[in-house]
Amino acid sequence: DTIYLLSDGAPTEGELTDIEEIRAEVGRWNGARHVRIHGVAMGQDSTLLRWLSEDTGGTYVRVD
Repeated sequence: DTIYLLSDGAPTEGELTDIEEIRAEVGRWNGARHVRIHGVAMGQDSTLLRWLSEDTGGTYVRVD
């Protein structure tokens, strides 16, 4: 029911790398699951991690 993402927040690998597409896809699969996502951005701000946290009721922090 909870996911913690620790990342620099820059999607560079995999099938989806566009942050708006990733946000939409997570919204689709999470609509029925209601998983809370907490994002921890390392070294730089991450729009993607912030969005995912906000969209799912999680928290977002940046660590330098």
